[in-house]
Amino acid sequence: MALGPAFIGAAVTVATSLYNNEKGFSTRHEQNYDSQVAQTQRLVEGFAKAYRDGDVDHDDHETFNRLLDGYVFSLRSAITS
Repeated sequence: MALGPAFIGAAVTVATSLYNNEKGFSTRHEQNYDSQVAQTQRLVEGFAKAYRDGDVDHDDHETFNRLLDGYVFSLRSAITS
């Protein structure tokens, strides 16, 4: 009879361990994603500033905007799918 509680305890321990492992992965993934979003925002802002300052010509700026629009569209499509 002493094995029953031991098996239940082991099952709870394994389940808790798996949950914590998954939670840790999700947290790391979200932190990495947030970091990438922040870096992308800084790069976009830096490019826009370079354009305003005259360091980037109009054609390059238009190309950048088309690429950025396509990227944003593909992200929105992926999120809504």
